[in-house]
Order: sequence, then structure tokens, then C-alpha cells
Amino acid sequence: MASEKIANQLRRIAIVIARILAVVYGIFALVVSFAQESLIFHPTVLSQEFKFPFANAVEKFETVDGLKVHSLLFEKPDSKKIVLYFHGNAGDLSGWGQVAEEISDATGTSVWIIDYPGYGKSEGKITSESQLHKIAGAFFESASRLVGGSENVILYGRSIGTGLAVKLASEYPVAKLILETPYVNLKRLAKDLLPWAPTFLMKYTFNSHEWIPKVTSPVLIVHGDKDEIIPFAHGEEIHRLAAGSQLAVISGGHHNDLSQFSEYWTALKAFIRND
Repeated sequence: MASEKIANQLRRIAIVIARILAVVYGIFALVVSFAQESLIFHPTVLSQEFKFPFANAVEKFETVDGLKVHSLLFEKPDSKKIVLYFHGNAGDLSGWGQVAEEISDATGTSVWIIDYPGYGKSEGKITSESQLHKIAGAFFESASRLVGGSENVILYGRSIGTGLAVKLASEYPVAKLILETPYVNLKRLAKDLLPWAPTFLMKYTFNSHEWIPKVTSPVLIVHGDKDEIIPFAHGEEIHRLAAGSQLAVISGGHHNDLSQFSEYWTALKAFIRND
């Protein structure tokens, strides 16, 4: 009798715990559903009067669906190609501009880098994945005109920006595609980082695994084997899916420090300069 009473008490406790967990999960699911932008994107804002410290950078704006999207163009007069760079999910061009400048100076190639809506001096806010692809496409068209065709555009995606670069490269004949710390898709990444996450509610997916097999241009993938944000396995899988691609493994590299390794610059300069 006593054992049955204890068993009933344990069942009631288990039911209460299950209900609490269900409520907590439901609340988290609502957050994921309605606050995805704040979970994925972490912009910082600049005033329109902000002066960039880059001597050879030209500020440019493209208007897409009524929004003025800000960018920096680092021009090399002798460069026949241009790198169109899509940066990661945090910060703005006051920091990312240094990355573009270093790549431009190291390779002798013009580099055009953009800030997403709500980042830096760009207007508005991010509202959908399709919006980001449309903005990427607008800048791609402008970059293609600058250098006489898409075959002279090198697409460079870093972290969240790899999804934008891969999709463009799957749709147009580009010179080359560079992917730094890429992911297979955001649902897979979310599952890897948070196995219990309600990925079925995610509206930002960036399905690079579907687009990368369609890319016919040369592809360079750069990934650190100690990446704590996007596991190295994602870069390996993108490499397997991209026929003939190169994988530069940065031994000991994390997510945000690859440019501190000589192997990064060796791979990048050789790939960009090799025609």
C-alpha cells in the first residue's frame, strides 16, 4: 500500500515536471518564432556622420526596396577583378572594413564590402532571408557592371555571409567563390549547438547544402579545426558537396582568428591570384 502511494506521488511529480518543461519549451519556441532576427543578427549602428579611418575606401549606397544599404569599396586601379564580401552576423563596417582593407592590400584586388540593413549606416532592419538575398543580388549586379561581367566577380562569404555568397554563385557564372567558416545550413547548425532547439520554426535557413553542388566556379573553403561557433564538420561537408573545391584547414584556428595564421593568407593569396 505504501509503495503504491509512493509510486502515485512520483507519477504526479513527473507529470508536474513534464508540464513545466513543456511550458518552458513553449516559451522558447515562441521566442525563436518571433525574435529570430535578434537571435541571429547582432548589428551595431553608426551615425551618418561617422568618418571611417580607411584612406582608400569609397562609401557607396545602393537603394534596394526603398532602403539605402551602405558599403565600402576598396579600389585597386590595376585590379581586373573585384571581391564582393559578405561579412558575419555582428558588428558593422567600422570593424569589418579593416578585414576588407587587409584582403585588398594583400591580394592587390578591389574589395567591396556591404553592411546589412540596420548595420552601421544602412537603413531599416533585416526582415527576411529573401530580403538579404535580394540585397546581395543588387550589389552583385553593380559589382558585375564595375568589372565588365559576373565572370570577373569573386564572391567571399564569411560565417553568416557564406549562405549569401553560395546562393549567388549557384545562380551566376562567377570568377571564384571563397567561403570562410561556412555552415551546411542554419537548421543543422542550430541542432548541433542546441539539439533541443525547435528548428521547425526557423524562417532563416540558408540552405547552402542545396546550392553548393550547383556551383561551377572554383571554390576555396577556409575553416579552423577548433571553430567553437560553426563546427569544422560543416566546412568538411561543404567541401564534399562542392566538386573540385579546395579545403584550407587552419590547424588550431577558431571562428574569429583565422587571419592571424599564415596558412590563411597563403591559401587566400594563391587562390585569388591564380588565374
